[in-house]
Amino acid sequence: MKVSNILSLFALLTLAFFSVSAVSAVTIYSDNFDSSTTLNTAWTSMGTTGPWVISSSNSASPSNHLDAQPDSAASSATTETSEIILTKSTVGSQNIAISFNKQLIGMESGDDLKISWSSDGVSFIPLSTISGTDDLAYSLISLPISSTLANNNVNFKVKIECIANAQAEFCRLDDFILSGDSIPTSTNLSISLQGTQPFY
Repeated sequence: MKVSNILSLFALLTLAFFSVSAVSAVTIYSDNFDSSTTLNTAWTSMGTTGPWVISSSNSASPSNHLDAQPDSAASSATTETSEIILTKSTVGSQNIAISFNKQLIGMESGDDLKISWSSDGVSFIPLSTISGTDDLAYSLISLPISSTLANNNVNFKVKIECIANAQAEFCRLDDFILSGDSIPTSTNLSISLQGTQPFY
């Protein structure tokens, strides 16, 4: 086989490999809560006394953030939960992860920030629990989801819960990002070599 044909075959096989296997990181959804004073329709906020709302005081960047004060309207110290759910398809993406900046104020033992996710939109799987902290500043939380059930999923959801038992305890969240890697697509590649030299 001629050297030129060998080199051509190698180049074509290399091109085929990268066309099939190359992936790129993508942002599926992001929200810094600055575009409006009301929640994006991708979010659903729930809470018995203090649902998650957009606030303009003490944000991570640049002006607004999500704020939950679960026991804000309680007349006595009872444990309450503020819940917010993001509904967002991950179709076309794999290796799903979420990240956000969080600040917990006045939280103590028994107070939690819980993050979970759902593959069917109904049942939620715990991802992380942050307990009993009182933060002086925001900190970045990054949470990869190892299960492949989160990949390429039209029913994907994330749930964030702020659980507290006093009016001075609340959660702040900012700069939320849902990300993944693009799922590579196969490329049909036809290889034709000119020449009559046999393979050796």
